[in-house]
Amino acid sequence: APQAVGGIIFGKTRPTPKPIQFIDRVRAQVTAATDTSVGTITLAEKAKMITGVFGVLCQDNVLTTVEELLGNFRLASDDVKLPPAEFPFDNAFSGGLGATIFTPTNSSPVIIPVNIPVEGGARIDCFVDLNTAVTNAADVEIFVHYI
Repeated sequence: APQAVGGIIFGKTRPTPKPIQFIDRVRAQVTAATDTSVGTITLAEKAKMITGVFGVLCQDNVLTTVEELLGNFRLASDDVKLPPAEFPFDNAFSGGLGATIFTPTNSSPVIIPVNIPVEGGARIDCFVDLNTAVTNAADVEIFVHYI
């Protein structure tokens, strides 16, 4: 059955895209359909605001039937107050027919604009939640850019 992932951005004003000054990434391979830690990003000491996020989800091995892959990622922190921070993956590559897709055609990333004030050196924990458990691990990458 078709599946979709979406999100809502909270705040007093609509976030506007800003140039990328710093960008950090965490990545992991995940098989479980539960909230799973991907890693922790430690922002630079000069950081003042998270201005965008995006994630890539890719099943890059032989796929098992009925394992169509979707999911979302979220951010959490003990150092700064984050609004509800759960986002859909910008790019999610998979197939449910048992086909090999080592080099999927991808699109340019679409950065989700956010305006989240932070303190320099803050630690941002990144998590992923897949819609289904997968036999062969899915590659997850989460990017956070900030000024």
